[in-house]
Amino acid sequence: MPDHTRRKLENTKDEDLSIDLLFQKYEPDLKKKAGHYFKKFGYKFLSYEDLYQTICYLFCYAHKLWNKDKGEFEPYFRCIVNRKMNDIVAGKTPPRCCDYPFNVLKPEYLKEPYHPEDLDDEKIEN
Repeated sequence: MPDHTRRKLENTKDEDLSIDLLFQKYEPDLKKKAGHYFKKFGYKFLSYEDLYQTICYLFCYAHKLWNKDKGEFEPYFRCIVNRKMNDIVAGKTPPRCCDYPFNVLKPEYLKEPYHPEDLDDEKIEN
């Protein structure tokens, strides 16, 4: 991206930008975040590309949930990405991906899904 375009994006308020322009504005930060997590937990991930795509997904997720009246986008998306990536590294699925094959971790690091037992199957002793 030309330098003058990047400066123009940096000087524009986030609420005035489309998601495409927001992505262009924060793409270096997303790549930096992917590099950080891959350096720290690379042994758990299937690939760097999967990790980067997951972080981009979390960026889109944050944009969808962002309420302009409650604050700026940048701290909000950073918080969402950090919190959700910590959950993902711990073995949880990404938000709103319960029923889809969306795994960024190697199988040995995924948590088993929790299915509560049916109460009728339990033996109740008095």
